[in-house]
Amino acid sequence: MGWIIRELPGWYLEAEFHGVWVSPAGQHVDLTSRQGDAALLFLPDPGRAYRGEGLPNRYLALSPSPEVQAVVRMEEMHARLRSEAESLGRRERVQPGSAGRNDPCPCGSGLKYKKCCGHAAR
Repeated sequence: MGWIIRELPGWYLEAEFHGVWVSPAGQHVDLTSRQGDAALLFLPDPGRAYRGEGLPNRYLALSPSPEVQAVVRMEEMHARLRSEAESLGRRERVQPGSAGRNDPCPCGSGLKYKKCCGHAAR
């Protein structure tokens, strides 16, 4: 897990929390990249793990222009709303008691039910 960094030249840098596969040779391979979606950089983040909740993208303005600052604030707000809606939608699809405590969570997070959607059911 780590951050993919992209640049919209003259406007902002965008950091997206993302998982990649590490090959036996130690290379980071992005299995979900799209054609023409070039990332500048992948920064591993060993201190952070995916816990079933999306993290909003982070932004850094590349200009002090008021227009650029406004766009960055808007992008941050939309990223936060998308992340919250995704997490809420995933949790709402899971019925309490639909899985055993140690079973994989039905929301698809990859975590055990007790560490994910079952955490609030205690």
